[in-house]
Amino acid sequence: MKGSLSILVAVAVLVPGLAHAELQRWTDDNGVIYYRQVEPIPEPASTKSSTPAAKKTSSSRTKRSTTAKREKAAARKRRQTAEREAARQEKHCARLQAKLERIEQQLDDGYREPKGNTLRRQRRDVQSDLFRDCG
Repeated sequence: MKGSLSILVAVAVLVPGLAHAELQRWTDDNGVIYYRQVEPIPEPASTKSSTPAAKKTSSSRTKRSTTAKREKAAARKRRQTAEREAARQEKHCARLQAKLERIEQQLDDGYREPKGNTLRRQRRDVQSDLFRDCG
């Protein structure tokens, strides 16, 4: 029982590394089983073909070039979007300011009581919108 448990523990520890290494097993004179990971021997450089590396390099350069172009285009698009949003916000604030000035002018010109209450409520609402949207 004790031996099988140690085997299970050893296998559980070593399994994640099996994708990149070979597993070597041996038993000593006392009957204890040992496991060891052995790194695969790399292929000598002289047997490798140089053609795929050249293709890989040019492909890599092309990918980097394409990625850089995409990043520049995305940055330009974000900048244009931000500029449009800023212009829209500025226009919105100008409209609110003009509306507030019209309400103030109506209040200064005089009013009868029900209209005055409405104008003061509108002024409060526009001032709140200006504060919230335009800082």
